[in-house]
Amino acid sequence: MDERELIFLGKETLINSAKNLSNTLGLPLVKKTRLEAFEALVKGQGGLILSDDASFAKEHKDLLNRRPYGFLLVEAGTALIEGLIHFETAPLEPAILRHRAKGLLERIWLKDRLSDQDMAEQDRHHALTNEKAVLGHLRNQLKDALALAERRAKEKTDLLNLLSHEIRTPLNGIISLLHFFEASELTPDQEGYLRALTRTGNTVLEMVNGLLEWGKIESGQIECQAKEFEVNGLLEEIELLFRPLANQAGIALRTQGSAQPALVTGDLMKLRQSLVNLVGNALKYTESGWVSISAGPIKTGWRFEVKDSGKGIAADKLGHLFNPFWQVEEYGSKENRGSGLGLAIVKQLVEIMGGKIEVSSQIGQGSCFAIELPLVAKSPYPAEEKSLGKFASEGEVYLWAIKRHLGDRNLLAAQSLLERFEVLCQTHGALELVPGLKQLTEAVRLGQREVYQPAFYQLVKRFNGTQIAQSGAA
Repeated sequence: MDERELIFLGKETLINSAKNLSNTLGLPLVKKTRLEAFEALVKGQGGLILSDDASFAKEHKDLLNRRPYGFLLVEAGTALIEGLIHFETAPLEPAILRHRAKGLLERIWLKDRLSDQDMAEQDRHHALTNEKAVLGHLRNQLKDALALAERRAKEKTDLLNLLSHEIRTPLNGIISLLHFFEASELTPDQEGYLRALTRTGNTVLEMVNGLLEWGKIESGQIECQAKEFEVNGLLEEIELLFRPLANQAGIALRTQGSAQPALVTGDLMKLRQSLVNLVGNALKYTESGWVSISAGPIKTGWRFEVKDSGKGIAADKLGHLFNPFWQVEEYGSKENRGSGLGLAIVKQLVEIMGGKIEVSSQIGQGSCFAIELPLVAKSPYPAEEKSLGKFASEGEVYLWAIKRHLGDRNLLAAQSLLERFEVLCQTHGALELVPGLKQLTEAVRLGQREVYQPAFYQLVKRFNGTQIAQSGAA
Protein backbone atom coordinates (compact mmCIF):
# COMPACT_ATOMS: atom_id res chain seq x y z
CA MET A 1 0.00 0.00 0.00
CA ASP A 2 2.77 2.46 0.96
CA GLU A 3 4.37 2.15 -2.51
CA ARG A 4 1.16 3.06 -4.30
CA GLU A 5 0.11 6.68 -4.84
CA LEU A 6 -2.71 8.99 -5.83
CA ILE A 7 -1.52 11.04 -8.80
CA PHE A 8 -3.33 14.37 -9.22
CA LEU A 9 -3.58 15.89 -12.72
CA GLY A 10 -6.56 18.16 -12.09
CA LYS A 11 -7.12 21.86 -11.68
CA GLU A 12 -6.36 23.64 -8.42
CA THR A 13 -10.11 23.89 -7.71
CA LEU A 14 -10.14 20.12 -7.14
CA ILE A 15 -7.15 19.95 -4.78
CA ASN A 16 -9.26 19.82 -1.61
CA SER A 17 -11.30 16.94 -2.97
CA ALA A 18 -8.04 15.16 -3.90
CA LYS A 19 -6.66 15.65 -0.38
CA ASN A 20 -9.82 14.24 1.22
CA LEU A 21 -9.70 11.25 -1.11
CA SER A 22 -6.00 10.69 -0.31
CA ASN A 23 -6.74 10.59 3.43
CA THR A 24 -9.67 8.23 2.95
CA LEU A 25 -7.78 5.75 0.74
CA GLY A 26 -4.51 5.93 2.65
CA LEU A 27 -2.58 6.81 -0.52
CA PRO A 28 0.00 9.62 -0.65
CA LEU A 29 -1.13 12.50 -2.86
CA VAL A 30 1.36 13.47 -5.55
CA LYS A 31 0.72 16.32 -7.96
CA LYS A 32 2.38 15.65 -11.30
CA THR A 33 2.65 17.05 -14.77
CA ARG A 34 1.48 14.97 -17.72
CA LEU A 35 5.10 13.91 -18.42
CA GLU A 36 5.71 12.95 -14.80
CA ALA A 37 2.45 11.00 -14.76
CA PHE A 38 3.58 9.09 -17.87
CA GLU A 39 6.87 8.20 -16.19
CA ALA A 40 4.98 6.98 -13.13
CA LEU A 41 2.89 4.71 -15.35
CA VAL A 42 6.08 3.14 -16.70
CA LYS A 43 7.96 2.79 -13.41
CA GLY A 44 5.42 3.13 -10.58
CA GLN A 45 3.96 0.46 -8.32
CA GLY A 46 0.34 1.36 -9.01
CA GLY A 47 -2.47 3.48 -7.66
CA LEU A 48 -4.96 6.01 -9.02
CA ILE A 49 -4.76 8.96 -11.36
CA LEU A 50 -7.34 11.66 -10.51
CA SER A 51 -8.12 14.20 -13.22
CA ASP A 52 -10.91 16.34 -14.67
CA ASP A 53 -9.52 15.91 -18.21
CA ALA A 54 -9.91 12.62 -20.12
CA SER A 55 -7.27 13.42 -22.76
CA PHE A 56 -4.40 11.83 -20.78
CA ALA A 57 -6.31 8.55 -20.43
CA LYS A 58 -7.19 8.49 -24.11
CA GLU A 59 -3.58 9.18 -25.10
CA HIS A 60 -2.09 6.42 -22.87
CA LYS A 61 -4.98 3.95 -22.89
CA ASP A 62 -2.87 0.90 -23.79
CA LEU A 63 -0.27 1.63 -21.10
CA LEU A 64 -2.99 2.13 -18.48
CA ASN A 65 -4.48 -1.28 -19.35
CA ARG A 66 -1.08 -2.97 -18.82
CA ARG A 67 -0.10 -1.21 -15.61
CA PRO A 68 -1.80 -1.39 -12.16
CA TYR A 69 -3.20 2.12 -12.37
CA GLY A 70 -6.80 3.24 -12.51
CA PHE A 71 -8.03 6.49 -14.05
CA LEU A 72 -10.75 8.38 -12.12
CA LEU A 73 -12.35 11.21 -14.14
CA VAL A 74 -14.18 13.87 -12.14
CA GLU A 75 -17.20 15.17 -14.14
CA ALA A 76 -21.01 15.37 -13.98
CA GLY A 77 -21.64 13.04 -16.90
CA THR A 78 -21.07 9.35 -17.48
CA ALA A 79 -18.59 9.44 -20.37
CA LEU A 80 -16.77 6.25 -21.35
CA ILE A 81 -13.35 5.76 -22.97
CA GLU A 82 -13.69 2.82 -25.29
CA GLY A 83 -11.19 0.03 -24.59
CA LEU A 84 -9.98 1.42 -21.23
CA ILE A 85 -10.45 -1.22 -18.53
CA HIS A 86 -9.69 0.49 -15.23
CA PHE A 87 -11.70 3.66 -15.71
CA GLU A 88 -14.46 5.39 -13.74
CA THR A 89 -16.27 8.71 -13.75
CA ALA A 90 -17.72 10.38 -10.66
CA PRO A 91 -19.46 13.68 -9.85
CA LEU A 92 -17.82 16.08 -7.44
CA GLU A 93 -19.77 14.52 -4.58
CA PRO A 94 -17.47 13.24 -1.76
CA ALA A 95 -19.46 10.09 -0.95
CA ILE A 96 -19.78 8.96 -4.57
CA LEU A 97 -16.16 9.95 -5.34
CA ARG A 98 -14.89 7.82 -2.44
CA HIS A 99 -17.09 4.90 -3.41
CA ARG A 100 -15.94 4.92 -7.04
CA ALA A 101 -12.26 5.26 -6.08
CA LYS A 102 -12.39 2.33 -3.64
CA GLY A 103 -14.15 0.17 -6.20
CA LEU A 104 -11.56 1.05 -8.84
CA LEU A 105 -8.66 0.19 -6.51
CA GLU A 106 -10.22 -3.15 -5.57
CA ARG A 107 -10.55 -4.10 -9.23
CA ILE A 108 -6.89 -3.22 -9.86
CA TRP A 109 -5.49 -5.04 -6.82
CA LEU A 110 -7.63 -8.15 -7.21
CA LYS A 111 -7.18 -8.51 -10.95
CA ASP A 112 -4.31 -10.98 -10.79
CA ARG A 113 -6.12 -13.21 -8.26
CA LEU A 114 -9.44 -13.49 -10.07
CA SER A 115 -10.26 -15.73 -12.98
CA ASP A 116 -11.82 -14.25 -16.09
CA GLN A 117 -15.25 -15.45 -14.94
CA ASP A 118 -14.79 -14.03 -11.47
CA MET A 119 -13.60 -10.76 -12.97
CA ALA A 120 -16.70 -10.48 -15.13
CA GLU A 121 -18.92 -11.15 -12.11
CA GLN A 122 -17.00 -8.59 -10.09
CA ASP A 123 -17.49 -6.01 -12.84
CA ARG A 124 -21.23 -6.70 -12.96
CA HIS A 125 -21.52 -6.35 -9.20
CA HIS A 126 -19.49 -3.16 -9.31
CA ALA A 127 -21.68 -1.71 -12.05
CA LEU A 128 -24.85 -2.60 -10.12
CA THR A 129 -23.51 -1.09 -6.90
CA ASN A 130 -22.52 2.10 -8.68
CA GLU A 131 -25.91 2.26 -10.37
CA LYS A 132 -27.70 1.95 -7.03
CA ALA A 133 -25.54 4.69 -5.56
CA VAL A 134 -26.24 7.02 -8.48
CA LEU A 135 -29.97 6.24 -8.41
CA GLY A 136 -30.10 6.85 -4.68
CA HIS A 137 -28.37 10.18 -5.14
CA LEU A 138 -30.74 11.18 -7.95
CA ARG A 139 -33.76 10.05 -5.92
CA ASN A 140 -32.72 12.30 -3.03
CA GLN A 141 -32.19 15.21 -5.41
CA LEU A 142 -35.66 14.73 -6.93
CA LYS A 143 -37.22 14.49 -3.47
CA ASP A 144 -35.56 17.74 -2.40
CA ALA A 145 -36.58 19.46 -5.66
CA LEU A 146 -40.20 18.34 -5.24
CA ALA A 147 -40.32 19.58 -1.65
CA LEU A 148 -38.87 22.93 -2.75
CA ALA A 149 -41.39 23.25 -5.60
CA GLU A 150 -44.31 22.45 -3.27
CA ARG A 151 -43.07 24.97 -0.70
CA ARG A 152 -42.70 27.72 -3.31
CA ALA A 153 -46.13 26.93 -4.78
CA LYS A 154 -47.68 27.27 -1.31
CA GLU A 155 -45.86 30.56 -0.75
CA LYS A 156 -47.19 31.90 -4.08
CA THR A 157 -50.74 30.81 -3.22
CA ASP A 158 -50.54 32.39 0.25
CA LEU A 159 -49.21 35.64 -1.23
CA LEU A 160 -51.94 35.64 -3.89
CA ASN A 161 -54.66 35.16 -1.28
CA LEU A 162 -53.22 37.88 0.96
CA LEU A 163 -52.94 40.43 -1.85
CA SER A 164 -56.42 39.60 -3.16
CA HIS A 165 -57.96 40.07 0.29
CA GLU A 166 -56.09 43.34 0.79
CA ILE A 167 -57.30 44.62 -2.60
CA ARG A 168 -60.91 43.46 -2.26
CA THR A 169 -61.62 45.29 1.00
CA PRO A 170 -60.91 48.86 -0.26
CA LEU A 171 -62.37 47.97 -3.66
CA ASN A 172 -65.71 47.08 -2.07
CA GLY A 173 -65.63 50.45 -0.35
CA ILE A 174 -65.02 52.24 -3.64
CA ILE A 175 -67.89 50.41 -5.37
CA SER A 176 -70.24 51.15 -2.45
CA LEU A 177 -69.33 54.84 -2.71
CA LEU A 178 -70.07 54.77 -6.44
CA HIS A 179 -73.52 53.33 -5.71
CA PHE A 180 -74.07 56.19 -3.25
CA PHE A 181 -73.34 58.71 -5.98
CA GLU A 182 -75.92 57.05 -8.24
CA ALA A 183 -78.66 58.58 -6.07
CA SER A 184 -77.21 62.09 -6.55
CA GLU A 185 -78.29 64.59 -9.16
CA LEU A 186 -75.78 64.25 -11.99
CA THR A 187 -75.37 65.70 -15.45
CA PRO A 188 -75.54 63.26 -18.41
CA ASP A 189 -71.75 63.38 -18.75
CA GLN A 190 -71.28 62.64 -15.04
CA GLU A 191 -73.71 59.73 -15.26
CA GLY A 192 -71.66 58.30 -18.13
CA TYR A 193 -68.44 58.67 -16.15
CA LEU A 194 -70.07 57.03 -13.12
CA ARG A 195 -71.31 54.06 -15.17
CA ALA A 196 -67.82 53.60 -16.63
CA LEU A 197 -66.25 53.71 -13.15
CA THR A 198 -68.79 51.25 -11.76
CA ARG A 199 -68.31 48.86 -14.66
CA THR A 200 -64.52 49.02 -14.27
CA GLY A 201 -64.76 48.52 -10.51
CA ASN A 202 -67.02 45.50 -10.91
CA THR A 203 -64.62 44.02 -13.49
CA VAL A 204 -61.66 44.39 -11.13
CA LEU A 205 -63.72 42.94 -8.26
CA GLU A 206 -64.65 39.96 -10.44
CA MET A 207 -60.96 39.41 -11.18
CA VAL A 208 -60.01 39.61 -7.49
CA ASN A 209 -62.79 37.19 -6.53
CA GLY A 210 -61.56 34.82 -9.25
CA LEU A 211 -58.01 34.96 -7.89
CA LEU A 212 -59.24 34.24 -4.37
CA GLU A 213 -61.32 31.30 -5.56
CA TRP A 214 -58.41 29.92 -7.56
CA GLY A 215 -56.16 30.26 -4.51
CA LYS A 216 -58.59 28.20 -2.44
CA ILE A 217 -58.72 25.51 -5.12
CA GLU A 218 -54.92 25.41 -5.49
CA SER A 219 -54.44 25.06 -1.73
CA GLY A 220 -57.04 22.28 -1.46
CA GLN A 221 -59.37 24.27 0.80
CA ILE A 222 -62.55 23.40 -1.12
CA GLU A 223 -64.54 20.27 -0.31
CA CYS A 224 -67.92 18.93 -1.41
CA GLN A 225 -70.95 19.78 0.73
CA ALA A 226 -73.93 17.74 -0.39
CA LYS A 227 -77.53 18.81 0.26
CA GLU A 228 -80.94 18.27 -1.30
CA PHE A 229 -82.18 20.78 -3.86
CA GLU A 230 -84.73 21.01 -6.65
CA VAL A 231 -83.27 21.23 -10.16
CA ASN A 232 -85.96 23.43 -11.69
CA GLY A 233 -85.69 25.77 -8.72
CA LEU A 234 -81.96 26.15 -9.37
CA LEU A 235 -82.59 27.05 -13.01
CA GLU A 236 -85.16 29.62 -11.96
CA GLU A 237 -82.61 31.12 -9.55
CA ILE A 238 -80.18 31.62 -12.40
CA GLU A 239 -82.89 33.08 -14.64
CA LEU A 240 -84.05 35.52 -11.97
CA LEU A 241 -80.50 36.64 -11.34
CA PHE A 242 -79.62 37.32 -14.98
CA ARG A 243 -83.00 38.42 -16.33
CA PRO A 244 -82.35 42.18 -15.76
CA LEU A 245 -78.94 41.98 -17.47
CA ALA A 246 -80.37 40.02 -20.41
CA ASN A 247 -83.26 42.47 -20.83
CA GLN A 248 -80.87 45.40 -20.72
CA ALA A 249 -78.71 43.81 -23.45
CA GLY A 250 -81.73 42.81 -25.55
CA ILE A 251 -80.87 39.11 -25.32
CA ALA A 252 -83.53 36.41 -24.88
CA LEU A 253 -82.83 34.26 -21.79
CA ARG A 254 -84.43 30.81 -21.90
CA THR A 255 -84.63 27.99 -19.38
CA GLN A 256 -85.76 24.40 -19.80
CA GLY A 257 -85.93 22.12 -16.78
CA SER A 258 -87.34 18.66 -16.15
CA ALA A 259 -91.01 17.94 -16.79
CA GLN A 260 -91.60 16.93 -13.14
CA PRO A 261 -90.10 18.42 -9.95
CA ALA A 262 -86.78 16.62 -9.37
CA LEU A 263 -85.11 16.44 -5.97
CA VAL A 264 -81.40 15.60 -6.18
CA THR A 265 -78.52 15.45 -3.72
CA GLY A 266 -75.32 17.24 -4.61
CA ASP A 267 -73.17 20.31 -3.93
CA LEU A 268 -75.65 23.08 -4.68
CA MET A 269 -73.23 25.94 -3.98
CA LYS A 270 -70.56 24.73 -6.40
CA LEU A 271 -73.09 23.86 -9.10
CA ARG A 272 -74.75 27.26 -8.75
CA GLN A 273 -71.39 29.02 -8.95
CA SER A 274 -70.44 27.03 -12.05
CA LEU A 275 -73.70 27.84 -13.84
CA VAL A 276 -73.51 31.51 -12.82
CA ASN A 277 -70.02 31.72 -14.35
CA LEU A 278 -71.11 30.03 -17.58
CA VAL A 279 -74.30 32.10 -18.01
CA GLY A 280 -72.42 35.29 -17.13
CA ASN A 281 -69.83 34.52 -19.81
CA ALA A 282 -72.51 33.68 -22.38
CA LEU A 283 -74.30 37.00 -21.81
CA LYS A 284 -71.05 38.94 -21.76
CA TYR A 285 -69.90 37.64 -25.14
CA THR A 286 -73.24 37.39 -26.96
CA GLU A 287 -74.02 40.66 -28.73
CA SER A 288 -77.50 39.64 -29.89
CA GLY A 289 -79.77 36.60 -30.02
CA TRP A 290 -80.30 34.27 -27.08
CA VAL A 291 -78.79 32.36 -24.17
CA SER A 292 -80.39 29.16 -22.86
CA ILE A 293 -80.01 27.09 -19.68
CA SER A 294 -81.28 23.52 -19.57
CA ALA A 295 -81.09 20.47 -17.33
CA GLY A 296 -82.13 16.85 -17.69
CA PRO A 297 -81.39 13.38 -16.32
CA ILE A 298 -78.86 11.06 -18.01
CA LYS A 299 -77.69 7.53 -17.20
CA THR A 300 -74.83 8.75 -15.00
CA GLY A 301 -76.74 11.54 -13.24
CA TRP A 302 -77.73 14.95 -14.62
CA ARG A 303 -76.58 17.11 -17.51
CA PHE A 304 -76.70 20.91 -17.45
CA GLU A 305 -76.18 22.90 -20.64
CA VAL A 306 -75.56 26.61 -21.24
CA LYS A 307 -75.89 27.54 -24.93
CA ASP A 308 -75.65 30.86 -26.74
CA SER A 309 -76.01 32.27 -30.23
CA GLY A 310 -72.76 34.24 -29.98
CA LYS A 311 -69.90 34.47 -32.44
CA GLY A 312 -68.48 31.06 -31.49
CA ILE A 313 -64.93 29.89 -30.82
CA ALA A 314 -62.46 28.43 -33.32
CA ALA A 315 -61.77 24.70 -33.00
CA ASP A 316 -58.04 25.21 -32.37
CA LYS A 317 -58.84 27.40 -29.34
CA LEU A 318 -61.24 25.02 -27.56
CA GLY A 319 -58.49 22.93 -25.99
CA HIS A 320 -57.12 25.98 -24.17
CA LEU A 321 -60.37 27.38 -22.77
CA PHE A 322 -60.05 25.75 -19.35
CA ASN A 323 -56.39 26.70 -18.83
CA PRO A 324 -55.90 29.25 -16.03
CA PHE A 325 -55.21 32.85 -17.14
CA TRP A 326 -55.84 31.97 -20.82
CA GLN A 327 -58.16 34.11 -22.92
CA VAL A 328 -59.33 34.10 -26.52
CA GLU A 329 -57.82 37.33 -27.81
CA GLU A 330 -60.58 38.17 -30.29
CA TYR A 331 -63.37 37.07 -27.93
CA GLY A 332 -64.89 40.31 -26.69
CA SER A 333 -63.50 43.78 -26.08
CA LYS A 334 -60.64 44.35 -23.66
CA GLU A 335 -62.85 46.02 -21.09
CA ASN A 336 -65.04 42.90 -21.04
CA ARG A 337 -62.21 40.55 -20.28
CA GLY A 338 -61.68 39.24 -16.78
CA SER A 339 -58.78 37.40 -15.20
CA GLY A 340 -59.00 34.37 -17.48
CA LEU A 341 -59.80 32.20 -14.45
CA GLY A 342 -63.59 31.81 -14.77
CA LEU A 343 -63.66 28.67 -16.91
CA ALA A 344 -60.62 27.19 -15.14
CA ILE A 345 -62.47 27.58 -11.82
CA VAL A 346 -65.62 26.00 -13.28
CA LYS A 347 -63.61 22.99 -14.49
CA GLN A 348 -61.98 22.53 -11.08
CA LEU A 349 -65.31 22.84 -9.24
CA VAL A 350 -66.98 20.33 -11.56
CA GLU A 351 -64.13 17.85 -11.07
CA ILE A 352 -64.29 18.31 -7.29
CA MET A 353 -67.98 17.33 -7.56
CA GLY A 354 -66.95 14.19 -9.48
CA GLY A 355 -68.23 15.38 -12.85
CA LYS A 356 -66.89 16.63 -16.15
CA ILE A 357 -67.36 19.66 -18.39
CA GLU A 358 -67.35 19.72 -22.20
CA VAL A 359 -67.51 22.49 -24.78
CA SER A 360 -68.54 22.53 -28.43
CA SER A 361 -68.56 25.58 -30.66
CA GLN A 362 -68.51 26.74 -34.26
CA ILE A 363 -67.62 30.15 -35.60
CA GLY A 364 -70.82 32.09 -36.27
CA GLN A 365 -73.07 29.47 -34.65
CA GLY A 366 -72.52 29.98 -30.92
CA SER A 367 -71.22 27.70 -28.17
CA CYS A 368 -72.46 25.03 -25.79
CA PHE A 369 -70.93 24.29 -22.38
CA ALA A 370 -72.20 21.04 -20.82
CA ILE A 371 -71.70 19.87 -17.23
CA GLU A 372 -72.38 16.24 -16.31
CA LEU A 373 -72.61 15.41 -12.60
CA PRO A 374 -73.36 12.17 -10.70
CA LEU A 375 -76.24 13.76 -8.78
CA VAL A 376 -78.35 11.33 -6.76
CA ALA A 377 -82.04 11.72 -7.68
CA LYS A 378 -84.90 11.22 -5.21
CA SER A 379 -88.58 10.62 -5.78
CA PRO A 380 -90.79 13.63 -6.58
CA TYR A 381 -92.55 15.34 -3.69
CA PRO A 382 -95.17 13.08 -2.01
CA ALA A 383 -98.70 14.24 -2.76
CA GLU A 384 -99.37 15.53 0.77
CA GLU A 385 -96.11 17.54 0.76
CA LYS A 386 -96.13 18.72 -2.82
CA SER A 387 -97.63 22.16 -2.16
CA LEU A 388 -95.38 22.80 0.83
CA GLY A 389 -92.29 21.58 -1.01
CA LYS A 390 -93.02 23.72 -4.06
CA PHE A 391 -93.58 26.85 -1.96
CA ALA A 392 -90.40 26.26 0.06
CA SER A 393 -88.35 25.68 -3.09
CA GLU A 394 -89.73 28.66 -5.00
CA GLY A 395 -89.51 30.90 -1.93
CA GLU A 396 -85.83 30.11 -1.47
CA VAL A 397 -85.27 30.88 -5.14
CA TYR A 398 -86.86 34.30 -4.84
CA LEU A 399 -85.09 35.19 -1.60
CA TRP A 400 -81.69 34.17 -2.94
CA ALA A 401 -82.15 36.20 -6.12
CA ILE A 402 -83.51 39.21 -4.20
CA LYS A 403 -80.49 39.09 -1.88
CA ARG A 404 -78.10 39.12 -4.84
CA HIS A 405 -79.86 42.07 -6.48
CA LEU A 406 -79.91 44.04 -3.23
CA GLY A 407 -76.20 43.36 -2.73
CA ASP A 408 -75.52 44.59 -6.28
CA ARG A 409 -77.78 47.63 -5.69
CA ASN A 410 -79.92 46.52 -8.63
CA LEU A 411 -83.04 47.88 -6.94
CA LEU A 412 -85.42 47.78 -9.90
CA ALA A 413 -84.81 44.05 -10.38
CA ALA A 414 -85.18 43.44 -6.62
CA GLN A 415 -88.47 45.37 -6.55
CA SER A 416 -89.85 43.33 -9.44
CA LEU A 417 -88.98 40.06 -7.70
CA LEU A 418 -90.50 41.22 -4.42
CA GLU A 419 -93.79 41.91 -6.17
CA ARG A 420 -93.75 38.46 -7.76
CA PHE A 421 -92.85 36.87 -4.40
CA GLU A 422 -95.87 38.59 -2.82
CA VAL A 423 -98.14 36.94 -5.41
CA LEU A 424 -96.51 33.58 -4.62
CA CYS A 425 -97.18 34.02 -0.88
CA GLN A 426 -100.82 34.90 -1.50
CA THR A 427 -101.24 31.89 -3.81
CA HIS A 428 -99.91 29.49 -1.17
CA GLY A 429 -101.74 31.09 1.74
CA ALA A 430 -98.63 32.50 3.47
CA LEU A 431 -100.49 35.75 4.20
CA GLU A 432 -98.47 36.52 7.34
CA LEU A 433 -95.52 37.36 5.07
CA VAL A 434 -97.39 39.91 2.96
CA PRO A 435 -97.19 42.98 5.31
CA GLY A 436 -93.43 42.59 5.68
CA LEU A 437 -93.10 42.17 1.95
CA LYS A 438 -95.01 45.38 1.26
CA GLN A 439 -92.81 47.30 3.73
CA LEU A 440 -89.64 45.88 2.16
CA THR A 441 -90.84 46.61 -1.40
CA GLU A 442 -91.56 50.24 -0.50
CA ALA A 443 -88.15 50.69 1.12
CA VAL A 444 -86.47 49.27 -1.97
CA ARG A 445 -88.54 51.53 -4.23
CA LEU A 446 -87.37 54.57 -2.25
CA GLY A 447 -83.76 53.33 -2.09
CA GLN A 448 -83.75 53.35 1.73
CA ARG A 449 -80.88 51.00 2.33
CA GLU A 450 -80.89 51.44 6.10
CA VAL A 451 -84.51 50.22 6.05
CA TYR A 452 -84.57 47.46 3.42
CA GLN A 453 -81.41 45.67 4.62
CA PRO A 454 -82.73 44.72 8.10
CA ALA A 455 -86.24 44.28 6.67
CA PHE A 456 -84.97 41.68 4.25
CA TYR A 457 -83.39 39.56 6.99
CA GLN A 458 -86.58 39.83 9.05
CA LEU A 459 -88.47 38.53 6.01
CA VAL A 460 -86.09 35.56 5.76
CA LYS A 461 -86.69 34.69 9.43
CA ARG A 462 -90.46 34.90 9.02
CA PHE A 463 -90.27 32.80 5.84
CA ASN A 464 -88.31 30.05 7.63
CA GLY A 465 -90.74 30.16 10.55
CA THR A 466 -93.67 29.83 8.14
CA GLN A 467 -92.15 26.67 6.65
CA ILE A 468 -91.63 25.12 10.09
CA ALA A 469 -95.23 25.92 11.11
CA GLN A 470 -96.70 24.54 7.90
CA SER A 471 -94.57 21.41 8.18
CA GLY A 472 -95.77 20.83 11.75
CA ALA A 473 -99.39 21.39 10.74
CA ALA A 474 -99.03 18.85 7.95
